[in-house]
Amino acid sequence: MRLTLRTLLAYLDDTLEPSEIKQIGQKVAESDAAQELIARLKQVTRRRRLTTPPDTAKGESFDPNTVAAYLDNELPSEQVAELEKLCLESDVHLAEVAACHQILTLVLGEPALVPPTAKERMYGLVKGREAIPFRKAPANDLGAEGDSEETDDAMLSVLAFHRQQNGWKRWVLPVAGVILFLALPVVLIAALLQGSNLPRETHPIQVVNIADKNNLDKDANKDAIPPKNSDTSGDKNNDAANPNKDKPSKDNSTTDQTTRDKADKDANKDKPNKDGTGGPGTTLKRPAEPTADREKVATYQGTAKMGAPSILAQHENKADGSWTRVAPNSTVWTADKLVSLPGYTSELTTTSGVRLQLWGTLPRFFQLPPGKSPPPLYESAVILHTTKEFDLDLTLERGRIFLANAKDKGPASVRVRFGKEVWDLTLAEPGSEAAVDVYKVTPANLDWKRDEPLAVANLYLVQGKGGLRVDYQSFPSLSSPGPSLFSWNSYGRGLQGPFEQPAQLAAFGKDVPATKEATDLREGLDGISKRLGEKKPVNVVLQEIMDDGSQTQRSLTIYCLGAIDAMPTLLDILDNKDEARGQDRIDTIGVLMRWVGRGSGHARQLFDYTTGKSGIMIDKKYTAGEAAIMLKLLHYPDELEVREPDTYDTLADYLTHKKMAIRELANLHLINLSRGVKTIPSYNAAWDQTRLDRAAQEWKGMVKRGELPPPAPQPPAPPGGPSGNPPK
Repeated sequence: MRLTLRTLLAYLDDTLEPSEIKQIGQKVAESDAAQELIARLKQVTRRRRLTTPPDTAKGESFDPNTVAAYLDNELPSEQVAELEKLCLESDVHLAEVAACHQILTLVLGEPALVPPTAKERMYGLVKGREAIPFRKAPANDLGAEGDSEETDDAMLSVLAFHRQQNGWKRWVLPVAGVILFLALPVVLIAALLQGSNLPRETHPIQVVNIADKNNLDKDANKDAIPPKNSDTSGDKNNDAANPNKDKPSKDNSTTDQTTRDKADKDANKDKPNKDGTGGPGTTLKRPAEPTADREKVATYQGTAKMGAPSILAQHENKADGSWTRVAPNSTVWTADKLVSLPGYTSELTTTSGVRLQLWGTLPRFFQLPPGKSPPPLYESAVILHTTKEFDLDLTLERGRIFLANAKDKGPASVRVRFGKEVWDLTLAEPGSEAAVDVYKVTPANLDWKRDEPLAVANLYLVQGKGGLRVDYQSFPSLSSPGPSLFSWNSYGRGLQGPFEQPAQLAAFGKDVPATKEATDLREGLDGISKRLGEKKPVNVVLQEIMDDGSQTQRSLTIYCLGAIDAMPTLLDILDNKDEARGQDRIDTIGVLMRWVGRGSGHARQLFDYTTGKSGIMIDKKYTAGEAAIMLKLLHYPDELEVREPDTYDTLADYLTHKKMAIRELANLHLINLSRGVKTIPSYNAAWDQTRLDRAAQEWKGMVKRGELPPPAPQPPAPPGGPSGNPPK
């Protein structure tokens, strides 16, 4: 089965057979383009203010009949290609097809029940000779013809209820509502006073077969069962005092606790997990949140490989804690933030026999086949936790880590947390090693004030044997080569894998390409490492390098400042009015965009757009209006804005703004939005006012002549391209 748009829609709307779902899931995991399209489908169907496709004549490439034939798989192949091309180029058309597929899936799966009187009202809407004013709708199966009024009351909305001919209902309902509103506080207070002495009961999570959809649907309602009253659970004569003992509730479940327990066990009877474990009575303990306790847990060894520099920065878990460089052979504590800066690798050995490598890297350090884009990995940030259950418990905030079993014998167990996910990894034998990476991507047209970015995670067993447990799923027989790769993203279907890998994956290799660019970067990293000691705070030394370092060192230093969340310093760099520091400002924009791309919380740290009164930019003397413009420009414009000439006029106006940062951001957006235009006006945000005005007028002239927006726009890449680096 090919990965077409229609196939992906069926995959997302769960209309495929189980065997096809598995096959498509494997293909999606191997295709970056498919993953991007799935993320885009989820985005466009949730996006607000998205317009509808323009009206077209019958027989055109996107009229309703054509879309219907496409979804029914009856469209000729040449028209299929034309329609899919149109959808891939336009979010409006893509959203229309995806929404139609979702609606059809819902309607065909669960046909709607329409009351007879509703049909009769619709008949009455038709005017002209073809109308049949007195046409009666046939009685449905919901009841006899005589009680159609009661059927309508059950099926129609409150508005239909008010349209009944009995006038007394129109005033009884409001009066009853007022009485209920006044009585509700009294009832709540009485219930709280009565129930405050009753102990709470925790319901264990039943282990079910993750592939059995029916069992999942049943278990989804288990928490809705009220806990038994402990005051009466041991009363043998309680049956006589309980008139509702065998009376079913609204959801057809009995109120008898024994019956409920039996039903819970029967729901999972003889249904083991994928790995053959589980069955009747098996429960899964909910992972506890990590504590803030500090204890010695590991030793920092230094570089993770020969010839590579290492800088491990540590931020103590206290209000006045600052970033300090960890000295080799020093003790590392739990609850502190640990960051291996971009381009630097750092190795820790835990007291329990697990080797942890924080793999700070750069997109230019990846050796990938042509056409493959490197993942946006820079620094590696973790927090270690105290644990008695595992050999190592950690939170991976972002970046890539390598975990290895360094014991003399026996398995090593590691709990890896990220976001709300908890993965329990077993490295079955000494020498077994796994890589885990976590990063976020901002999809096109993301409503960044409301929606969170796409979170992506991958786990790859680099060598040896191991196992993985995630929630209800258990995979005890992993090996490399063999089933060794898992993928997960926050917009998708959860954990996918394991995928068979016959050979080592280049994307998880540790070697750096022998290119001149990579060599220059290595030399720059060495220079920063030599200047960064353990006595001065990390951010202080990085600021000193920004004053007198080479261009390569300054670019790397800007990445490092972003890794330790030094946003005030980055805003100062962006406001530098030196004409020769243009590349510094461009690099800073790329780092700021990645930083706000971690989520809406980061954007609010820069400027709290909900109140307009606080944020780092306000502290830096930005007005609320300037901060709002900055935050808008730190996110890419949506598809509608890209097609509007006013967008380009506004950006051209920003080229002369009094704030250096706004001028630089506007210029970068104009460059990225104008891809394909032959001549791009030269510009430097540090120019004098006369030259700034001239450049702005050149851009405005291009808009007036119809050169902008470009006549055939393609979905543009975000500023910085696939690697996240702004163009030079």
